[in-house]
Amino acid sequence: MYSRKLFFISMLLTLIFFSCVDKDDPSAEKPSGNWVLAGMNHSTTVLEKSGGNIRFVASPTDVVWAMFNAQPTTSINTYKVVKGPAATLAADEMVLRIDYGTGESWYSTGTNNPTATVARDGLGNIRITVPAVNVRHFVNNAIQNDSTQASCVLIYK
Repeated sequence: MYSRKLFFISMLLTLIFFSCVDKDDPSAEKPSGNWVLAGMNHSTTVLEKSGGNIRFVASPTDVVWAMFNAQPTTSINTYKVVKGPAATLAADEMVLRIDYGTGESWYSTGTNNPTATVARDGLGNIRITVPAVNVRHFVNNAIQNDSTQASCVLIYK
């Protein structure tokens, strides 16, 4: 009788424990990248990080890059968006790069001294916000005579 009660109590506690586990925990939210290039919206949840580069990949040819000297932190919460491609970046600088189409890239120009913000939200995610900045068109690494504007919001853990 005692073992039967113990068994039922342990089963009840196990049931209560597993019913309290939140499988849709918002702190485990997937990364998200939303960007606008020449008025066209793009989005993705595929994130790749390497060194100071953060890539959000929508397809093999549609990628937004936030390029930093090192992984951004909230200790520096404002970064200058500078002209790309850049060989080296200072600790408080970043380049916005968007690959769109085969062999086509758009790099921030750094004109008008734009700044991006890096902040941590209440869930512990890092949010990089780049307002509308001027970007220059490159095809197969050769600069073109056209430019437009781009912006992005990138969120990751």
